Amino acid sequence: IGNFRCSDPLINKIWDVSAYTLHLNTREFFTDGIKRDRWIWSGDAYQSYLMNDYLFFDEPTVRRTIYALRGKDPVTSHINTIMDYTFYWFMSIGDYYLYSGDKAFIRQIYPGMKTLMDFCLSRRDKDGFMEWKPGDWIFIDWAKNLSKQGVISFEQLLFCKSLETMSQCASLMNDTANEKQYASLAADLKSKIFKKFWNDHLHAFVHNEVNDTPTTVVNRYANMFALLLNYLNPGQQRDVEKYVLLNDNVQKITTPYMRFYELEALCHAGKQQYVLNQMKDYWGGMLSRGATTFWEAYDPAEKGAAQYAMYGRPFGKSLCHAWGASPVYLLGKYYLGVKPATPGYST
Repeated sequence: IGNFRCSDPLINKIWDVSAYTLHLNTREFFTDGIKRDRWIWSGDAYQSYLMNDYLFFDEPTVRRTIYALRGKDPVTSHINTIMDYTFYWFMSIGDYYLYSGDKAFIRQIYPGMKTLMDFCLSRRDKDGFMEWKPGDWIFIDWAKNLSKQGVISFEQLLFCKSLETMSQCASLMNDTANEKQYASLAADLKSKIFKKFWNDHLHAFVHNEVNDTPTTVVNRYANMFALLLNYLNPGQQRDVEKYVLLNDNVQKITTPYMRFYELEALCHAGKQQYVLNQMKDYWGGMLSRGATTFWEAYDPAEKGAAQYAMYGRPFGKSLCHAWGASPVYLLGKYYLGVKPATPGYST
């Protein structure tokens, strides 16, 4: 359904290879990689849904994937055992409704949303934050030296957005009591997140709190999501842009998975020209290495066989990974400017 052409041949090539990458990973469900793992991972699928909105607009595959990820009651673990992947699942339903206007799907999935949120609420710590429990995997990203200890600000921001999504869906279902409860929980959590993790001296959110003490570690994850979710005031947004997203001293992201959010946050802040240059450098860099589909991870510093290694395996990296296709979404939404102002493109 979606096509894209512009005056820049490299951007056209990036769009074409992105579309081909997503196409190969779209079967009965949105899978992560056509050779490895051929599995539905919620974080990967969340991005595929958004890319799909600007390529296939294939609503049945979105619904099938969301249903399959949720599974059945009783809930005994996070989706894919990963805390952040549970939150992406909630967020994906809000996005699906925005793009489709499909209220019937919300009616079907809402009971499963409530029981999964009950599971999350039962696992909060004394301050109302979500923290690692035995059996959980806190993923965030494939990155070196990324602490998973204590209470992580990134996870709390996704949790907050999940509660807001619950409130929105409760409203659609005329479930007034839960609509108010989820909205109250979200507002309370957001206040605590800023009080605990925002550091005025560092002009940013710190990564985590260990033993009730916030660290001074600043990375891109929480900060770009706070910007993307419209949680920052204008001064905080300028700080995050300057001191985090445009700061080369903050550890760079090397996976297309998180580059997706980093570049979207910068587009959201009006930095389209900067993002265009980054897109040409990063995805164009893979093309210059001979890529015919986009990879699970790409680090320009890696050369030869090392660039294909992952998981301790010489050629373990997926070279056709759905999360590599994000230019389809970025170009459609932030350069062509196509987006629903109200659910289902009613406006």
